[in-house]
Amino acid sequence: GVQTCALPIRLCMLIGIDVSHAAPGSDQPSVAAVVGTVDRQATQYVTHLSSQGCRVEIVSALEEAMTQLFTAFRQRNNGMMPEHVVVYRDGVGDGQFDEVLDRELPCIQNALAAMGQLTTKISIVVCQKRHKTRLVYEESPNHYINICPGVCVDSSGGEQSIASANYIEFYLNSHIAIQGTAKSCKYSLLYDEIVLTLSELELMTCWLCYLYSRCNRSVSLATPAYYAHWASKRARNLLSGGAGDSELTNISRTWCLPNRHATMFFI
Repeated sequence: GVQTCALPIRLCMLIGIDVSHAAPGSDQPSVAAVVGTVDRQATQYVTHLSSQGCRVEIVSALEEAMTQLFTAFRQRNNGMMPEHVVVYRDGVGDGQFDEVLDRELPCIQNALAAMGQLTTKISIVVCQKRHKTRLVYEESPNHYINICPGVCVDSSGGEQSIASANYIEFYLNSHIAIQGTAKSCKYSLLYDEIVLTLSELELMTCWLCYLYSRCNRSVSLATPAYYAHWASKRARNLLSGGAGDSELTNISRTWCLPNRHATMFFI
């Protein structure tokens, strides 16, 4: 007979976090969205929506959100919890990195501990597109064109590197610029219990840019962060339509139920 090797199943959950703010000068609350995968193909997501203080970037209800998402993951994976959790955090600047580690990371850890999952390893990656760095290719003297999708710039450039000296960081141009100069996304690894190599993180992030269901080609931002962006926008529209924070919570819980997995309403 044919001998088979039973390898242990290592489940991974991808998380996206983003906060949407009202226009400058407005006193409307900010809206936080946390999305997470519930399948092994990293294509099906559930979300938790909540409102918080005006222009507050750190997610206030993150522990509650993570508990809800972990519960949905466990329900759809035969009672199994993820061994690895990779968080793509959008919307924070360089000066808020420590705040993310001091206030958001413990919320994720507490949610896992409350569910009896003490061995899950967490990695946090910050996505930034609001920077002034542009990458181009000099096709001929004084003639520049956009670089191809998949071009990645990291610290391998040595003394000529443009990556941070303090963080594990890389620029990824994962899309085709339809108009103007392509803006590469900057990814910074803030926390890493999984012990990802830089090449593994770069490759995974690039692949994730091809799993965005609203486009039939790669996009400029990792899909978990992109979905969190749209979820926060949807929550803001719900608030504008008269919904309150309790309604956002009920909507999130309803669409996390196992029989609602066919629809990601927030995209």
